[in-house]
Amino acid sequence: MATQSSKSVDRAIVRSVSFRRWLLQPSSEEEVLQLESMFRYTKAMGLVIFIYFSAGIYAIYEHVSTTYIIAFLILLFSEAIYKITISEGFMRASPEAQKHRRWKIAFSIGMIYYSIVYGLTALIIFLPMPDESRLVVLSIFFSIACALAACSLFMQRVTCLCFVVYFAPTCLVLIIKGTIFDLLIALVIFLCVVSVVLFNRQIKQKYSDVFSLFKRNEMLLERLSVEREVSDSLRFEAEKAVAEKDRFIATASHDLRQPLHAIGLFSHALQHMHPSEESQAVIESMQRSIDSLNTMFDSLLDISRLDANAISPNKSAISIDELFESMSIEFLPACEHKGLKFIVKPTELWVYSDPSLLRRVLQNVVANAVKFCEKGHVELSASVYQECVRVVVEDTGEGIDEEYLDLVFNEFQQLGRPIGERTDSGVGLGLSIVKRLCNLQGNHFELVSELGRGTRFSVLVEQIDSQIRRIDKQEPDALDLGGIHILVVDDDPGIVAGLSQLLRFWQCTVYGYESADALLSAASREEFKLPDVILCDYQLGQGWNGLQLLQMLLPKLGASAPSVFIISGESTQDELSILDASEYPVLTKPVRPTVLRNAIAHSLRTRTERATQDLQLAIAPTS
Repeated sequence: MATQSSKSVDRAIVRSVSFRRWLLQPSSEEEVLQLESMFRYTKAMGLVIFIYFSAGIYAIYEHVSTTYIIAFLILLFSEAIYKITISEGFMRASPEAQKHRRWKIAFSIGMIYYSIVYGLTALIIFLPMPDESRLVVLSIFFSIACALAACSLFMQRVTCLCFVVYFAPTCLVLIIKGTIFDLLIALVIFLCVVSVVLFNRQIKQKYSDVFSLFKRNEMLLERLSVEREVSDSLRFEAEKAVAEKDRFIATASHDLRQPLHAIGLFSHALQHMHPSEESQAVIESMQRSIDSLNTMFDSLLDISRLDANAISPNKSAISIDELFESMSIEFLPACEHKGLKFIVKPTELWVYSDPSLLRRVLQNVVANAVKFCEKGHVELSASVYQECVRVVVEDTGEGIDEEYLDLVFNEFQQLGRPIGERTDSGVGLGLSIVKRLCNLQGNHFELVSELGRGTRFSVLVEQIDSQIRRIDKQEPDALDLGGIHILVVDDDPGIVAGLSQLLRFWQCTVYGYESADALLSAASREEFKLPDVILCDYQLGQGWNGLQLLQMLLPKLGASAPSVFIISGESTQDELSILDASEYPVLTKPVRPTVLRNAIAHSLRTRTERATQDLQLAIAPTS
């Protein structure tokens, strides 16, 4: 028995030490939140209690000594002032200062004082008074008990103690009275106190679990916020890298087109300087190489921008015959080397599509056909099909098994290549690019193959009216530009020199300027000769572009507006949109001399016809 009693004492001491240690240590985040919840509504709760007790005093003031009521009011107001003072101090304190133990101790003292005052006040119900007054006091007594029960959810170690202290005086008086009824009431109150304490302990545990989950979610949200910031930062860096890559591609496109444009102009000028057959053959081969280089360069840029979703089709009229001719020039040597026939069936058909992208499609398909065809032929043909033109590339190679037809359009897919075998046939991107380019332009394509007999690729392209033709379809020699005054503006001296030399071979009078400022200065002089045609580069440097220059220049030229062409090497979508929205025709660098000559002749012819019509209208008799 002694041992058991000593163990009980030891447990009591441990509890006491644990409570004291808890009281003297800094508040946790959960306890700070609980204190804030209690202190935030101190004034409101004080006002409610004051109203309750005003009703209670009104019910008992005739039956209770005035001295007792005054003493109670003093205790009531002192308790309210104390709680308001510490609550205001707590709410003004910094988050770190709120964790100090003084707030926990102050709260505990205030709650115990509150319980003692109101617990002693409840003894009024034992004084002689009418039942109505006693009922009012009991209502206030149990209302305060409910408030304490609710408070015991927070800072439970203190508030549960206060709950016991609050009921202790009442239970003690009932026990002293000693009647069966009074003892029964005391027992009921005791059981209620125990039940409330145990129930609130469970609720408190649930609350702690919820708070833990709340803190865990808060940490997860904070981590998610950090990860989102990192993700946003990485996305921003990726977008920045893509934008820089696009700017690099655009700059490279413009800068590399400049020398290609100049080389093409000088090459065409050489044709007039060296008319011998040997020189002409060399110059024509060089020109084809320049055209092929330019085409491949355009395709490379377009595919790079296609990967970044930064390209949209720029459709125009395309001659199928010219497209097939370029394929023949490019792939005929490879076919002859392998002993294959390269068959091109002539056609008068024209289509409406993006020239660069459509050529890239055929280039990949024909390259694939030549690569895997060992005997027979590769054939290009076109025919009308349901208001479209079906362009067909057919070969007599080994063919593809039907079950693998869909696989050939996957990236890095090469059928029939053993694992580990070295090959120079590429990495299997050709048909993947074909699929993407066809989808981008909205062109339906089909691949049909049979083992041992060959493969047939076809793509449907929008047909264009047979009367629509490009102006460069005419023969250059049939276009006379003699005596035409042409103004050339470009910030590249090589292009100004090459273009001027080419135009002079066409018997044109040329005025070349290498900056916008130089041209505007010359245009202000009286001896400035009005041009018939203006060839203006888009990017002129020094903060100028061709559209800005024309806006300043044309008003100075008076009513005789010349034909104007913008020559551009731009590849960015924004700049292309600006050029498309302008009123001037655009020639893309490098400009083929044939295209340039026919464009000038067509413009002058159109202007002459319009002037003739205006003159006829002017001299026609009025009715």
